[in-house]
Amino acid sequence: MRRLGLAGLFLVALFLRLWGFEQGYPDFYGHVDEIGVAASVWNYFRVWTLQSSEFTYPAFYSYLVVAGLLLT
Repeated sequence: MRRLGLAGLFLVALFLRLWGFEQGYPDFYGHVDEIGVAASVWNYFRVWTLQSSEFTYPAFYSYLVVAGLLLT
């Protein structure tokens, strides 16, 4: 049973890796809008402010990312 689970995990990981080649991975990490969101989240920690600097997604999305980072 354990080997079956590991084989399933391996197949999912292989599928995601092969699917990612179409998007430019591993040479390009992230889509155009993800870079802006990551920069906005980084600014929360760099400047210690909750003012959003990226409006591709609503600010609440960035706040959820920050909360997840703080919890981890």
